[in-house]
Amino acid sequence: MFFIQKRDLHNLDTVIPNSFFELVLPMLAPKEHALAVYMLGYYESVSIKEMGDRISSNQELAEVLGISVDDVYEAWEYCESLGLIKKFVLDEEVAGSYQIEFRDLRTVLGKPKGKATSTDELIAVYKNEEYKKNVRSHRANDQVSADECGYPKNPQDDCGVQYFQRLGD
Repeated sequence: MFFIQKRDLHNLDTVIPNSFFELVLPMLAPKEHALAVYMLGYYESVSIKEMGDRISSNQELAEVLGISVDDVYEAWEYCESLGLIKKFVLDEEVAGSYQIEFRDLRTVLGKPKGKATSTDELIAVYKNEEYKKNVRSHRANDQVSADECGYPKNPQDDCGVQYFQRLGD
């Protein structure tokens, strides 16, 4: 008796928890390709009901992003090490043969809704050796990094604009 007009894929919204921007973005930004791999995978996972399984392998994900499949594997390993995803191996014999579960950031990060990130938590992220290695890599490429610029409080200022522009590079 009741129904809703089928919506165009481009008119749908992908909801991303605020904790992603507060906690996860600063951790993923310095790791090359991790942010793009995570975000496209997340987008595909929440959109699968409306549009089906458009990207069904890590190879296809790599092709869409224009990166190597090894970069995709490294990004997933990094995301899993942060507890953002969980991999379920489908075939031990085939490299990259696994499904990805995107974990609920509100529970994974252990943050009550609305609680701000503490200074101690941010310091712990910045002391992370993987983070430091990636910051040095970005400096070598003469890019603005989260460490140099800091996670911008105001994305409109020059530092924030540079930071977010570099995320797309």
